[in-house]
Amino acid sequence: MQPHQQRVLEEQGELQTKCDRLATFIMGETFSGLPQRERDLLAMQLLLMRQYNDVLVERMKAWA
Repeated sequence: MQPHQQRVLEEQGELQTKCDRLATFIMGETFSGLPQRERDLLAMQLLLMRQYNDVLVERMKAWA
C-alpha cells in the first residue's frame, strides 16, 4: 500500500468513528435540548461528513 493510500485509509476510519459518534449524539436526549439552529447545523454536518466518507470509500474501492 502506498503512503497516500494508508493516509486515506486512516482518515476514513477516523471519519467513520466521528460520524458514528455524532449520529449517536443526535439520537440522544442532549441533542433535543439544543436550539433548533444548532440541531440543524449538526444534522447538516453529519450529512456532509457522511458524503465525504462515501468519497473516501469510493477512492479506496478504486485501488482494488
